[in-house]
Amino acid sequence: MSQDSDLIRPQTLWVSVAVALVAGFLIGVGYSSLRMPAPPPGQMRAVPGNGQLSGPASIPPQSLEAIAVLEKQVAANPKDLDAWVQLGNLYFDSNQSQKAISAYNQYLKLNPKNPNVLTDLGVMYRSAGQFKEALAAFDRAIAVDPEQVQAPFNKGIVLFNDLHAPQGAIKVWQKLEDAHPGVAAANGLPVSKAIEEAKRQLAGEKN
Repeated sequence: MSQDSDLIRPQTLWVSVAVALVAGFLIGVGYSSLRMPAPPPGQMRAVPGNGQLSGPASIPPQSLEAIAVLEKQVAANPKDLDAWVQLGNLYFDSNQSQKAISAYNQYLKLNPKNPNVLTDLGVMYRSAGQFKEALAAFDRAIAVDPEQVQAPFNKGIVLFNDLHAPQGAIKVWQKLEDAHPGVAAANGLPVSKAIEEAKRQLAGEKN
């Protein structure tokens, strides 16, 4: 099994970007992973979708059954951390953003310092169009684990793509690149290249 496939596990998700070379700016293309020269810390969460706001995906029967079981489980035992995070993950995977947000927040009431869950929460806030809340969740993840890679990258995506704040995105990504030289998106785009393209767009806006 490859190093990348070993990392595809629940709990964390990283957002990827692509360079539109003709247009000269970045566009969001989906949720994927960052890649580093050495194995990155933490875990990676894979998720379907293209990074655009959308409603619930078609949910397989086995997932519906698992959700029903977990919903009963947390109703009977509201302090069951594993059940809350598993339920949040199933909502996450089926693109039920608000339900995932609720489940993750219930988990975080009991265990507020899990950077992986905070990162997933931020992604779900972004999916729901709640961009300021997404930034707050990513900031909380970074505060808990300053070595976090995925949370600051995702924060830059929200700043750049959703809040149209390239200067803020550049600042976040530059700090990430300084701490982890060579960090790249799953499609091979180095964060340093993302910074260059963001600077190019910013320069174009000023001209």
